[in-house]
Amino acid sequence: MKKKLLSIILLILVLSASSAQGTIEKGWKLWSKAELEKAEKIAESNIDTDEGKHLKGNILQVNGKYLEAIEVYNGISSEYNEYEKVQISKLNIHLFHLKELDKAKTLINRIKNKEATIYAASINKTIALECSGTFTVPMLVNEPLNPFIPIVSGEINGKKQNIAFDTGGNFLVMSKAAAESMGISYDSSLFFTGKQGYSTSKMWVGVVDKLVLGKDVKLINVPVTILEEMNTEIIIFGTSILKEFYSTIDYPNNQFVFTTKDKPALVKAHQKKYEGNEMNFIMWGDHYMMGKGSYNDKRINMFFDSGLVVVGQANGVMPI
Repeated sequence: MKKKLLSIILLILVLSASSAQGTIEKGWKLWSKAELEKAEKIAESNIDTDEGKHLKGNILQVNGKYLEAIEVYNGISSEYNEYEKVQISKLNIHLFHLKELDKAKTLINRIKNKEATIYAASINKTIALECSGTFTVPMLVNEPLNPFIPIVSGEINGKKQNIAFDTGGNFLVMSKAAAESMGISYDSSLFFTGKQGYSTSKMWVGVVDKLVLGKDVKLINVPVTILEEMNTEIIIFGTSILKEFYSTIDYPNNQFVFTTKDKPALVKAHQKKYEGNEMNFIMWGDHYMMGKGSYNDKRINMFFDSGLVVVGQANGVMPI
């Protein structure tokens, strides 16, 4: 009788483990569909497992609860088969969101991903603002590319530049030739290979001493991704710049509006001025803006990318 009872208990344990595994798989499927509330409930019911902690940490991260995400990630065993992905998530949080460079650098030796470790190894100064208030930066409406990717005037390390905005980029992106012309230093031995449009390129990471958008939006210690091969000479600024401000891309009036977060009254006025229809999105990693929508009546996840455009000349005409 005891043996039979023991067999029943073991069978229940096996079935429970199988059920939990199926549940966490469902949780990851919900995560992939951005059904975060449902996924979080499953993560919490499996929080004693590494996979449950991983899912919970990811959900906290995209909701901007960075300290809570780190705490959950720290409870994951190094034996977990997705441990490196967890470490990369922690690196992104420390480096880009909490701006804790020392903590980011301590993770380098635990991560094999070259892109992640090169970013951490190459950045020694924290991005910061040298302005305070609300600022309007006009788009350059006479620039041929402006209807397809918004362009503003600015300065990089004291040199005047036209700079295009691309939500698909993080901080600054430019060619090797452009970086060298502006005196941006980088370690030539620290490179990774990444995608740029339809091509691949060697990429390095450096830091711009000073970036100015328009006349008054000023930032220092801005990270820059430097490409050996780039299919355009346009210099790009991305979502991680906007994240430093409360920002509006006012396309009807061909302008950007930036309000620094140290001015809550101005932020409130900014919000009120531009209130209207809303579409929520989450930020994944250092700059990926993901939202939910539909196409042909099918619910899909969307990646917001203002730079998703291929431009070329054909018989003197610029097709898109």
